[in-house]
Amino acid sequence: MGGKTKQSQRTKNNVRPSSSGRSAELIQNATNVEQYFGLGSGKAPVLFPSLAAINVDQGLTPEFSVCFKKFTKKDPVTKTKALQELTELVKTGNVEDVEAALPSWTHHYQFLSIDSDRRVREATQTCHGAVVGACGRRVAPQLRRLLPAWLLAAHDEHAPAASAARAHLQSTFPEGKLAEALTFCKAEIVAVLNDNLTGNAEHTRGKRIEEEDDKQQQLSRMLVGTLHALALLLARLPAAHGPWLWDGCVHPLLLHNHFWGLARSQQHMRVRSAWYEAMARIIERFSSRIPLPVGQKAAKALVAEPERTAAVAAQRWAALLVLMKNVEEWHTWLEKKDLLITRLLDLIENGAWGEARLLSGLLLPLLASLPLDLLTRQFYTKLFDAMFTGLDNKNLLKSKSERQTWLCNMCECLRHLTTQNHDYVVEMTTYVHRTWLEKVLNVEDTQTRHNMVRHSMTLMASLVKYWLSKSKLENSDKCDQLTRNFWQNICSTILTQIDKLTVEKDDIMQSIETHVLLFKTLNTSFSQDTKKKLSIQFEDLKTEKNEELSTIDANEETTTDESDEQLKERFRHNLNDSVERTCCSYFDFARNKEVSQSVFPLLTNLLVEFDSRKLFAALAKHFGAEPVYGLYDAVLRPWLAGDTMRCKALVDVIFLVVKYFNEEEQDSMFNSFQQFPPSVVEWCIQVTLSPPHRRSPAGRRWLRGPVVAATVLALCRREEDERAAGLLLRCLAHDDAGELLVSEAAVEGVASAVCARLEAAQAADALGSRLAELAARAAGALGSRLAELAARAAGALGGSASDSAHAHAALMLHAVFRFRLRMARLDAADAAEAARACGQWRAALPALPAPRRAELATQALLDLQRHVFCDLEELDVRRIEAAASLCPHIFGAPALTADSGAVGPLSRQLLALVDAVQPDTPVELFALRSDCIHGNIVLTFQRKNEFCKIISSTCEKTHQELSKHDLNVYVYKTLFRAYFLRKMTQNVSDGSHAHDARCDVLLNDSHFKEQFCTLLYEYAVIRTLFDYYAFWPHYETIVQTKQQLDALLNDILNDITIETKDAIYSCLTTSLTKEGFYWPFARKLFDIKFDEVTSKVKDELSKEPETSNASPENSEMEPNNELDYTLDDEDDACENLENTPVESTSAEKHTEPTFEQHLEAKLKSFKSDSKSNKKSAKGNKSVLDVSDTVFDGTTKYADEVQWEQVIGLPTFQEVITNNAYYLNLQAEARYSSDESLRFLARSRVTLRSMLVVLLRNGDALLRELARQGWEPSRPRAFISYYVNHTDRKSFMLCGRSLVGAPWEHAMSTAALLDYLGELVAREGPALDSMYWDFVNIVLSSLMDSLAQTASRWECTNVATLLRAATGLLARVEACLRALRGRPACAELLQEWDDIFYPEINKHLLKLLLLVLRSTAAPVTASSAASLGSLVRAATLMRWHAAHAGRPLARCAADAAGALAGVRHPAYKYLAFRTLQLLAHELLQADAEALNKWAAADDERRPRPALCCALLGNALDELQQLADAALADVTLGESVCELVPFSDSHSATLGYMLLAAAALGQSSLARGDLRQVVAERFRERKYADGLVWCALRLLPADVAAYAFKGGAPLGAERLQCFHRLPALDVLERVHGGVVGALACYVLTETLRGPGAAGARGWCGVAPALAESGLRRLVAAAVTPELVRAQLRQLQDHAHKLQDARITVLRNRAEVRCVLATDGAELELSLALAADHPLTPPAVSTPPKTPPFVNNSLNIFLASQNGSVLAALEMWTKVVKSRLQSSPRCYVCYSRLHVGNWSLPKTKCQQCRNKFHSTCLRKWFQTSRSHKCPMCRADFG
Repeated sequence: MGGKTKQSQRTKNNVRPSSSGRSAELIQNATNVEQYFGLGSGKAPVLFPSLAAINVDQGLTPEFSVCFKKFTKKDPVTKTKALQELTELVKTGNVEDVEAALPSWTHHYQFLSIDSDRRVREATQTCHGAVVGACGRRVAPQLRRLLPAWLLAAHDEHAPAASAARAHLQSTFPEGKLAEALTFCKAEIVAVLNDNLTGNAEHTRGKRIEEEDDKQQQLSRMLVGTLHALALLLARLPAAHGPWLWDGCVHPLLLHNHFWGLARSQQHMRVRSAWYEAMARIIERFSSRIPLPVGQKAAKALVAEPERTAAVAAQRWAALLVLMKNVEEWHTWLEKKDLLITRLLDLIENGAWGEARLLSGLLLPLLASLPLDLLTRQFYTKLFDAMFTGLDNKNLLKSKSERQTWLCNMCECLRHLTTQNHDYVVEMTTYVHRTWLEKVLNVEDTQTRHNMVRHSMTLMASLVKYWLSKSKLENSDKCDQLTRNFWQNICSTILTQIDKLTVEKDDIMQSIETHVLLFKTLNTSFSQDTKKKLSIQFEDLKTEKNEELSTIDANEETTTDESDEQLKERFRHNLNDSVERTCCSYFDFARNKEVSQSVFPLLTNLLVEFDSRKLFAALAKHFGAEPVYGLYDAVLRPWLAGDTMRCKALVDVIFLVVKYFNEEEQDSMFNSFQQFPPSVVEWCIQVTLSPPHRRSPAGRRWLRGPVVAATVLALCRREEDERAAGLLLRCLAHDDAGELLVSEAAVEGVASAVCARLEAAQAADALGSRLAELAARAAGALGSRLAELAARAAGALGGSASDSAHAHAALMLHAVFRFRLRMARLDAADAAEAARACGQWRAALPALPAPRRAELATQALLDLQRHVFCDLEELDVRRIEAAASLCPHIFGAPALTADSGAVGPLSRQLLALVDAVQPDTPVELFALRSDCIHGNIVLTFQRKNEFCKIISSTCEKTHQELSKHDLNVYVYKTLFRAYFLRKMTQNVSDGSHAHDARCDVLLNDSHFKEQFCTLLYEYAVIRTLFDYYAFWPHYETIVQTKQQLDALLNDILNDITIETKDAIYSCLTTSLTKEGFYWPFARKLFDIKFDEVTSKVKDELSKEPETSNASPENSEMEPNNELDYTLDDEDDACENLENTPVESTSAEKHTEPTFEQHLEAKLKSFKSDSKSNKKSAKGNKSVLDVSDTVFDGTTKYADEVQWEQVIGLPTFQEVITNNAYYLNLQAEARYSSDESLRFLARSRVTLRSMLVVLLRNGDALLRELARQGWEPSRPRAFISYYVNHTDRKSFMLCGRSLVGAPWEHAMSTAALLDYLGELVAREGPALDSMYWDFVNIVLSSLMDSLAQTASRWECTNVATLLRAATGLLARVEACLRALRGRPACAELLQEWDDIFYPEINKHLLKLLLLVLRSTAAPVTASSAASLGSLVRAATLMRWHAAHAGRPLARCAADAAGALAGVRHPAYKYLAFRTLQLLAHELLQADAEALNKWAAADDERRPRPALCCALLGNALDELQQLADAALADVTLGESVCELVPFSDSHSATLGYMLLAAAALGQSSLARGDLRQVVAERFRERKYADGLVWCALRLLPADVAAYAFKGGAPLGAERLQCFHRLPALDVLERVHGGVVGALACYVLTETLRGPGAAGARGWCGVAPALAESGLRRLVAAAVTPELVRAQLRQLQDHAHKLQDARITVLRNRAEVRCVLATDGAELELSLALAADHPLTPPAVSTPPKTPPFVNNSLNIFLASQNGSVLAALEMWTKVVKSRLQSSPRCYVCYSRLHVGNWSLPKTKCQQCRNKFHSTCLRKWFQTSRSHKCPMCRADFG
């Protein structure tokens, strides 16, 4: 009690639980045979006479004992696992343990080998093999018990089990040992056999088998094994034991009925098959002992029933053959001989049931053994008819091997028949042969028929050969007659088939093909030599006997060869006669039926096979013509000239006959060809061009005649016909001597025609491109085929020895190249055609002489250059790529290995032609100006440079802007160079190392390396234009060019190695001496792009399995970016930078430099690069010429300054003159990702620029540098100079007009401002007050200077300074914003807010308003920089900071006008920022005007005009323009695609920006002004137009999601609905900005005063628009609006007194419970999924007073009120209503607790009000109807 519940016993795959007692019982009875066999007496039988009762488990190890115990289980899986475990124990255990287990294994093996489960039996044999193999001879004591079961298992029906048993039996008893074992165990074996075969096998079945089918299968398996074991015993037991075996086994079996009953077993055919085998062995061994009655019984059993199974039938007929062989009077055993014949014919008629090989060894022995009285005509007739019937068997016809075996059997039977001496032999043989022919020739399936014809003719040829040989040897008339009948059968059968042919082409071709095959097979089969007997004879084993035998064989072979030749001649004569008769018959058939096109193509094969003068003479004679020429003249020529018999095969027949003509007849034949139609002439030309015929004089003369010339000219006009093209090329080829096959006039005509047609194809292609794409493609395809034909024709002509042929070939190749240049389309098909044609063009060049090749290459280069620059209106990248793709074919780059010298001259010539095309104004000038404006290049030097002169001279006026033509010229040059380099260096993936390294090979060549550096320089220029020319109307060309260059450079850099990269880097370093400012930038960009490529490769390799970091592959993949960081400070090391490879030591490889060392080394590399370049450029006049300086000599303070520490150069002279060093610094400052490095570089550039400018006016700055020193983060020298010297206005252009200021001063001042901006950004919070004063004063003074020169805001100097000043202002504002709130910075902030910022703001506002009035001016790089600066500065400006008196309304009108007009997007961006700047001031002015109007209290006075109306008028105007621009856009079907800078783009952009400004302004309105704005929105229906326009301007993916159920919107796209896009002048102008603005405007419309109007528009919109809008709003707008509403409520919930707020965010629902007057009132507000298109749902609990939700629905729906405002209004209304309501003096409360009603029932006497419910209860309790207060009667 209270203990644990006893758990049930565990079981394992058994219902019964485990029991130790039961296990002990099983172990005790493990040897009980009843576990396996059910015995009637209950006792285990003794299986063998020597079997005695033993203890089989004695001496077993525990492991073996466990395995043997599992054998008693019923489950086969358990047995199988036990056998596997026992096998492993035997293999791994001790031999003694295995020997001890032998008795137990012997006992269990007898039962396991006959188990019903095949897996158990297989595992048993495997285990048995392991046991026997381990024990060896120790098995002998148990062998008598093992061997009987072993023999039965060797014939198991499960193949793996039987195979294992046989293999182990053979390995255990090799060679003759098995006979000894059988002798040793014969008594035991015979005992088992007798028991099983006499009916006792049923008692040995396992009693555990319950299914009857399983029992029968086990019994059948035992019987089969027993019968096979008996057969083995009969075959292997030695003859000495024969009498014992007969008396002890065989004779008792033959007398037992059960044994004979096995032959009639119908259910198990394997039993019958085994019985037949056993009976055959009995007859074979004891035929003499078998009594006649027993023999008759055996014979009867063998033929009693027909066997329908091939395997069983094979055993039955094998037994019958044994009977016939071993019993002389076997027919005495067979009572019914006809039954044997019946069984035989039944077997044959059924095709031997799919086993034709059964008849191979059966028929001939059977025929030889049959009595003569059975071998009659009728017998042979039935036999062969049965064989023909069997041949029709479908299963036999489907198998090739079966068919061939069957035919072989029939041939052998026929051969056997011809050896008999019967009078019907000839007749029967003829009948069989004829029937055989008809059978095989009429098979329906073509493949089967051909196979049967081929094999049958081979067999028939052997028969004929046999008859001919026998006829010659025996002089037999019978064999001669058989041979004659054979050929008569052949001819008659074929001719009969021809007569029966229809005119169907398939039937005719099938018949001819079969007959041709028949004759060919007969010819080849008979002609084959008799196979020699082959033998292997080693040299050292030769004997005299072998030599004698070899001599005899040789003599026999000679005799045989002589007789074979005679037989062959006789056979060939008969065969040729048959062929002649067949050909004549087919010629007649073709003429009579007019089906030559069906007959002669295949019949020609027969004519070729048996070609002879006799054959064609017979044909001529058949048609009554003499001699052979008459066959052509009388038959073939008329047929070709006519219409009904003309076919190409007739031409082949003619040229088969022509060799039997004399020369005169040949000339006559060729001359007659002119009578033929053109198609026949082409056939004749084609055959004549073959080597045998073109060598004949008659054929040669005809090929050079006028007929062939006219035909060749016609062929060149059929380029779409591949056959015609091939014939043309063959005509233009040359013979072995190099001479033309056709006349020179024909060649000239072909060349002229081809060139003219190519020109026409070019014109058609150009015309087609303008008319229709389809026509263009058709013309291009036609021309492509023509060009391919022309190239192949030129190649054919080039190999001739004729100079005129070379000229014509060059002419055609030039035309081909020009056509290919015009085919600029590069889709897949055209690119493949172009590559193929160019490959053929290139392949044709080597055939021409060297001068012709050179001339052709020069013409190709000129054509290529003209083609590239033929049309510069628009950028055509495909044309450039197509032209560049031809260059490898021109230069032969695909064959390039390690030598680039072959392509160098042509490449230089081509690129020189390309570079000869120059723009009117260099594009680099515009890039340089942009870099100067944006502070990337400080031009305070190189005043003699042409670009510097132009920029300096135009810096104070509006400069000329880049033209589209100039850019396109530059872009075409750059892109062609890029594509050219890529196509030439592109590796060929053919597995060869030479081709894989082609890119490195070429780029290490000086010419290609120089071109690649030039490409990088041009890329640096394009990169600048890409960064700063987004304002330009043709900016898309720059974008496309930059994208193409990025892709091409990445591809090239991906193929080069580190060594090639270093070589290019050195070349770029050397190029610093060349003219041009962008070489340092090109080198830096090359470094960056190579790092990007290598990092990408590293990322890809990191995804693969990790490898050792020390592998050579990894070390090669690392970019060698440390090259410049490990330079020594010595000048020698700097000078040898380019030629000395940098090898880092192991310590350097593992030591990481500090940041200071890294930075200093990087800057030293700039110095060393510049010094080495300057030394290498001595005497060269370039942009970096040291003579172009601004200061010569030294001052007394110059040597006192530590220049190495200050600026990184050793001497003052280098500080002033080393321009390359500073260009490198500026490249680093622009592209480096290291901020510290950029700051240091900018500080040094600034200092140097100031030195260059100020040193003309004295050495004051040098004195300050010598005194104060220089620290980039603390520029004390600048401050001291500014404080102590009076020329500071010239120092920084501060506080003065910029008119007349030198360009160098403007650049140095801009550099100083940029440097100060970097300083503030890095060190701002840590700077002392003097630095802040310096920054503020400089900024304020410079803004004053800019304001004084505001009218020149479009000039370069003003734009440069304005950009730098606004950049500094932004950084100062950001820094001061972060400092606000710090007490230590209060004075600085106050000084900024009170003094500096108002002045700066005033100057900026002046500039902004001036620009707004100049929006019609075109935008240049300078004005774009000014506009961009003002757009960014507008976000930092504040209107109230400027002094009063500014015309606010005028400013707003100017901004609205800029948005409404067709203006550049930059002006619109500035106008929008201006409206944002004015928004608060405009609303404040409107609010003051409304307050004054309301205070006047004069109803007659109209409402004052508001400033917001200015925006409304512009909004109306822009709405009309936008609707007109979007008139063609169908909502939900098409997407608006705006072209940048177009009128429609300008209108929609202005509309969206103005709408965003107006909505943003309205969101700031409060109080009555908010209502006025909302009312104006409703009256003017702004929301309708905004929603309608915004939906049509949505981006494509947003529109697809809204109207077509497309993919969900991503997070980035969702941000467009709640955030303004970046309105940056330097950003690309495209339709996406308008689309993003449309998303934002849609959200703001629904968020602001337009929500009610949008809701109304949605209600009346079309179904597609409504559903799309609701879907879009629910996904992109509602979630953010709901979050904003709930966030606002959460922030201000504390203001709702006596209210408890519950927010259910997942349901977008708010519940407010108001506690008042002792009761709690509840209100629920649920925001819809498409809020605010669906108004919020207001709900209250049942029986709520009617005033609770009164007017809330109106407020939320019509006025788009917020949830917070709604709850505030509700609580206010409820509280005021309750306060104004009297109390009920019955319950003393205003609200009734039960039904929430107010007191309404009024007493007429005292005027008090009561709840009706309370009053009723009062009447019931007081039992009167008196007033509770005055006791008056209520009536």
